[in-house]
Amino acid sequence: MSRVKKTSIREYWSTDKVIKTDIFSKLMSRVRYESLLKMLHFNDDNNNSSHDPLIKIRPVVTELKNAFSKSFYPYEYLCIDESLLLYKGRLFFKQYIPTKRSRFGIKSFVICDCKTGYILDLIIYSGKNTDITE
Repeated sequence: MSRVKKTSIREYWSTDKVIKTDIFSKLMSRVRYESLLKMLHFNDDNNNSSHDPLIKIRPVVTELKNAFSKSFYPYEYLCIDESLLLYKGRLFFKQYIPTKRSRFGIKSFVICDCKTGYILDLIIYSGKNTDITE
C-alpha cells in the first residue's frame, strides 16, 4: 500500500477498471483486511488514566530499543540525530520542520553509529512531557 497510493482503503479493492489493482483482492478480501485492522493492538492495557501519549505502542517501542542495543556493538564514534517519521494523521505531538523533505511527522532523536548508521537507541518526542529518564 505504500507503493500504490489510493485516496481511501476501499479503493485498493475497487473493481473499477481505471483504479483497479488486482493484487490486493488476490491476497485477502477487503472485509478481512478491515476486521484485522480493527483488531490490531500492541497493548492490552486499556487504562486511559496514564498520561503517556505512547501508551498504545510502548511495548513495541521498548522491544525495538532492546533489540537495537543487543544486536550491535558500536564503533568508536556515535552521533545524535533528529529524525522525522512522515505522519499525516491527527496527533497532538506531530511536528512541523520546514527544512525536512517530509515536513510533518513524528519527531524522534536517535543515537547512531557514525561508521554504519545503525540505530542504537531512540527517543520519540511527544511534547514537553517526553520521558527521557532512561
